[in-house]
Amino acid sequence: MATEALAAEIFEQSQLEDTFLSRIVKLDGFGGRTTGDLLGFNANGSFGGLLFGSIDEEVRAATGVDPHFSFDVALGDQDAVARGLACGGNAKVITQIVGEDVRTLLSAIANRKVVAAASHWESGKLLFVNEYGESLRRIDGLKLPSTVEASIIERMSQLLSKRTTTSAVESISGVDVAFEVYAPSSKGIVIGSSKLADAIVNQFRLIAADLRVVDTLDDSLEAVRNLSTNDAVIILSHDHTIGVPACDIALKIKGIYIGALGSRHTQQARRELLLTLGYDAVDVDSIYGPIGLNLGSKTPAETALAIAAEFLAHRSGRNPSSLRTSEGPING
Repeated sequence: MATEALAAEIFEQSQLEDTFLSRIVKLDGFGGRTTGDLLGFNANGSFGGLLFGSIDEEVRAATGVDPHFSFDVALGDQDAVARGLACGGNAKVITQIVGEDVRTLLSAIANRKVVAAASHWESGKLLFVNEYGESLRRIDGLKLPSTVEASIIERMSQLLSKRTTTSAVESISGVDVAFEVYAPSSKGIVIGSSKLADAIVNQFRLIAADLRVVDTLDDSLEAVRNLSTNDAVIILSHDHTIGVPACDIALKIKGIYIGALGSRHTQQARRELLLTLGYDAVDVDSIYGPIGLNLGSKTPAETALAIAAEFLAHRSGRNPSSLRTSEGPING
């Protein structure tokens, strides 16, 4: 089940009966692991799972009467392999009863928002929830010095800006804080049927992004309205009566990737039409056109690769370049 669908189910269960939500906030070992797992459970059963369900029994057994708590799970190699994992490791888990504060987090995930959360590691209490491009929500509870809170918020913003599912436990002025970011899987549309459109859909599927091809104005506008941050609008059609209205909607979605095929003359014509709609130059120039990285692509498959690579760089907040000449982390 997709993470957003699972979050919606746990949200609904929590409105019917007391429900707990568990998440892994730090992993060591466990090769082949996933990130962003959710486990909800109540008297009706379990929903989702952690590490392919391999540690759910330990998580449920550790549940106490406190509404917030945290604990460690450790598995040796032999035990882990017997449960279907590649190797052993250690997991730090936070479990919370789903009240209004946790529902805020679940609702954002269910609605395909990029959302970050910060929790106090020792108690497991949720401190802040922040959606990408939206205002921060402070959760009442644990009182921390204002300087510590400011540092936590700053670190949340840094992690949130990458728009990638991740988790980590970090020490902020001596306070251990669990940071989580949940990002939805990407989807999008390609406007204009062609061999290139088919190649783009296939290429994006390799990076777990679900795109579909549309041709008409009505279908294009309806599809764009259902997109969000981390999604893609790829315009292959040279018909500005379709492409410009689609851009008009997409430009209002913070963080979305918009790319357009066509000559520089076609790009300039689209740009002028959008400027007449009231967009400033910075907004219009955020459109990737001509679309794709400069890889020397010629065939539809090669062009699709160049477009997918540009989309991935945009989504990751990276400036496309060779890793050989780059500095800092090479993964994510």
